[in-house]
Amino acid sequence: MFGRRRRSRALELEQRAQSAAETLTLLEALTQRILRIEAETRERARNEQALAARLAAATHELGARDAEHELTKSRLQAQEELLAREREVRRQLEAELESLRGAEARELRFQRQWDRLDKVVRRLERTVVAVRSPQRAPVEAAPRPALAAVPPEQHLRFFATGDRYALEELQGAPPAVGEVVDLGARGAALVTKVGTSPLPNDRRPCAYVIGVPPSSTLAPTIGLCGWSG
Repeated sequence: MFGRRRRSRALELEQRAQSAAETLTLLEALTQRILRIEAETRERARNEQALAARLAAATHELGARDAEHELTKSRLQAQEELLAREREVRRQLEAELESLRGAEARELRFQRQWDRLDKVVRRLERTVVAVRSPQRAPVEAAPRPALAAVPPEQHLRFFATGDRYALEELQGAPPAVGEVVDLGARGAALVTKVGTSPLPNDRRPCAYVIGVPPSSTLAPTIGLCGWSG
């Protein structure tokens, strides 16, 4: 009976030892799992730190890009304003160029009219000289016709009207060369010469004038380059 108790006791101890071994094995497994969890935790912490650093760098880079974008936007706005000013200046220059072209066209028409008037005046001068030259007869000179009486303070005015020329009588002394006279409905005219009358046997002075276009820049030039009578 005593041996049976010893065997029962030994079996109980063996069972306890086996249970303790199993518990120890379980504890070792739990320890290894805890170690793995701690390692994973540390790895996650390092990864989180790396992600935080990358996030900070990305935030800084994004801020720099935003600043660069604002700078580019400001430069673009300045370029657009400069382009708008350049377009306005170009528009003004084109308008001035168009105005100058119109002035050149008026100047050309004025110059042609002046040239025609110059030719007519020279032709009339040659005619007057030819008429006033004495005709020598073979035996005796022909008697000169009596000169027309000169009305006091009276003069003639010779000017162009379109494609024709007109000669009118006016009271008073003739205007000076370079003076601008009023032709009434025909506008203003510039006196280019004060000479003798183109009519035969007429002693009255004659003012040769030419029309002045509006806003013309030729008047001072003609005044300086007028014919001498």
